[in-house]
Amino acid sequence: MFKKLVRQISEIKTEDDRNTCFGAIDFVFNSGKISWEDHETLYTLAAYFRVGV
Repeated sequence: MFKKLVRQISEIKTEDDRNTCFGAIDFVFNSGKISWEDHETLYTLAAYFRVGV
């Protein structure tokens, strides 16, 4: 699941894409499929991408 989220993050092009990724990260974390550390790592990675509006 972690790798799928990283791939989704790598395809971020807009702020909506980033928000979708944040939602997916939260959903997967709340489902117990990733750890808190993975959650924070993915959020940091998604926030790193510069996007257009």
